[in-house]
Amino acid sequence: MSLRANGKTPKKARNEQDPIEVYCRIRPLPKDRTQSCAQAVSQTEVRLIPTQYHCGNKYFYDILPQGCNAAKMNHATETSHFFEHVFDRGANQPDVFNRIALPLVENFIHGKNGLIFAYGITCSGKTFTMNGTSSDIGILPRCLDVIFNSIGSFMAPQSTFIPDKVNSFEICNIKQDRKSANEKKPSSIRVNTLKNQADFGRDIKRIYDDTKITNADEDNVYSVFVSLVEIYNNYVYDLLEEPSNDINKSKLPNSKILREDLNHNMFVSNCTEVEVRSADEAYALLLKGQQRRRVAYTRLNHESSRSHSIFNIRLVQAPLDVTGLDLIRDKNRMAVSQLSLVDLAGSERTIRTNSDGDRLREAGNINSSLMVLRKCMEILRDNQAKGSYTMVPYRDSKLTHLFKSFFEGEGKARLIVCLNPLADDYDESIHVMKFAEVTKEVVVTRAKEIDIAEGLMPGRRKVADAVAERGFTDESGDEIALTLGPPFPNYLLSSADDEKILSILMKFLKDRFTNRQLLNNERKRKRNVKLRQQLFRNELIRVEGEYNAMSKNLNEFKAEVSNKDREVQSLERKLKNASEKIELLQKNIEGFETSNRELELQLIEHRRMVEDEKQERTKLKEAIRGAVFQERDKWERECDKRVKASQLQMKSKLWETDEKLRLLKEIVESTPTKRKSVGVNVLSSIDKLEEKERKRKSSESSADVDENSISITRKSVRLAGRTPVMKSNVYHKMLSRPRHELKFYECSVI
Repeated sequence: MSLRANGKTPKKARNEQDPIEVYCRIRPLPKDRTQSCAQAVSQTEVRLIPTQYHCGNKYFYDILPQGCNAAKMNHATETSHFFEHVFDRGANQPDVFNRIALPLVENFIHGKNGLIFAYGITCSGKTFTMNGTSSDIGILPRCLDVIFNSIGSFMAPQSTFIPDKVNSFEICNIKQDRKSANEKKPSSIRVNTLKNQADFGRDIKRIYDDTKITNADEDNVYSVFVSLVEIYNNYVYDLLEEPSNDINKSKLPNSKILREDLNHNMFVSNCTEVEVRSADEAYALLLKGQQRRRVAYTRLNHESSRSHSIFNIRLVQAPLDVTGLDLIRDKNRMAVSQLSLVDLAGSERTIRTNSDGDRLREAGNINSSLMVLRKCMEILRDNQAKGSYTMVPYRDSKLTHLFKSFFEGEGKARLIVCLNPLADDYDESIHVMKFAEVTKEVVVTRAKEIDIAEGLMPGRRKVADAVAERGFTDESGDEIALTLGPPFPNYLLSSADDEKILSILMKFLKDRFTNRQLLNNERKRKRNVKLRQQLFRNELIRVEGEYNAMSKNLNEFKAEVSNKDREVQSLERKLKNASEKIELLQKNIEGFETSNRELELQLIEHRRMVEDEKQERTKLKEAIRGAVFQERDKWERECDKRVKASQLQMKSKLWETDEKLRLLKEIVESTPTKRKSVGVNVLSSIDKLEEKERKRKSSESSADVDENSISITRKSVRLAGRTPVMKSNVYHKMLSRPRHELKFYECSVI
């Protein structure tokens, strides 16, 4: 049945994938510092311990301040992080190289791509890990040493391969000089002086790494090309490009652009790519480029890298022909592999570095590019885990755009997390660990095995060397002719009876016949040997093919087993993390249950108190209601009593007022002779009224009115006694005013 019979398209076979291997290297503490926030628990585990924290301009010990980011993001507890391998403070440069970079160098020589990049905060040891010093070289110089130690005797002549400016190479039509290719192998310890290339402007000496890859294909010829670029403020600059001598042109470096080749690989266009013949030449170019790299002083690092440095090594190899004397000039049989060594600039916080001006702008671009790198890793992980197709924002940064082919292509990638254990860097270290956890979950397609010598017999170089040493062939390549012995003797035979000469000739002929038979037998034997050799060679090729196939299968099985082991280790780490989280959650649950029980008891007590309070309030309400009723009845009776008293009082006041008016009328209407005696009677009457008024002081308002009326009456009487006559208009005014508003008016004497 056809694959399309059911209307479905068969899925493409998925290639083997390997996760990005993440390693951790812990930098030693400075001599004047003792507080550390990182500890290597084992060879695969690092634990971050929040011992001391720095927030603003203050240091806090043992307690995480609420203003720090770690407190906001709930990182106050110890956290464990797992890696492929952890290099503690005592690890040296050879251990780091052998564990991380040496397998990638071996794959690189076998035609596979590799990427190593160092990541970490500022002043965490990234540049030291990648470049090292003259007395303690790092990963990059050791890679160069191992490459030339392994293929130094198989190098192609100079300019055999030429870059074509589109990320590929052309093969020149030049006859290979094998004598120039047979260079001396480097010794284990070499000291060489590189003038005017040192980082301090003086001669330096360095010791070379003597490691060698023994399984390099000796039937190929190799050429090595190096380039060095930096990404500064999101611009790409060529550090090996010589400045222009033209005075009309600017001497500032020109930024380069990124392009995509026919195989969808990203490369830096018009970048200087130099063919090197030894590790010394490559190291000199590295030092030359490092002198041009942007480095500046900051508060946290006196030599802080302000750009991302990328050192690319490209290896071009092509197989020898059947004679083992010249390479096959066919681009389809040419293999190009690339090893990229990246020293990323360190992330930093401006609140700690107090940067401004150019340093502030550089820090912003560095943090932005690293943030884009982390974002791309997160989206790649989610796409691979969930099978989604979210667009990865490679173009948001030149750094991610350049390495797009590594993350989506084939090869191996390894991340070195450089960790500064200072307690001041706890917050930044947490973010570095998060990036590491995301990165190790991203997988990269495993590179396929290349076979550029398909159909060719292995050992061609050795055969050609052996033939050249023993001289089995002449210059034309034909076999040297074999003879039957010395030439025929020159004797003069005078008669047929000359026994002496005839016996000599007969012996010579017998010897020649014997030699001919021996030569024929030897020729047959050699022909049989050649036939057997050819059969053996064919059988050897077949066995070797089977061996290669079995080796390939074995390597695939080993890779699969290794992948499964990694998965098992990853699952074990996840299980351990899950177990720790479960234990922590159980402790939290126990704490929550205890708190819940305490809260329930408090709630029951509170409810009991509420019920008691309700009952007390009900009783109080009933008591208040009874008291209110009693008070209401009491005040109603009191009000009635007061109303009656007020009515009586008002009536009394009216009577008194009428009486006073009457007395006044009598005084006014009486004759002058009788007025004096009438005044005395009136005064006695008024005194009696005052005595009654003193007894009625219950109401203050009424008392005030009475006092006023009494004073008015007393004055009126006295004035009446002294004045003979009061005008009638004053009397009418007094009578016309209301009784409770009587006031004294000065009466003028008529």
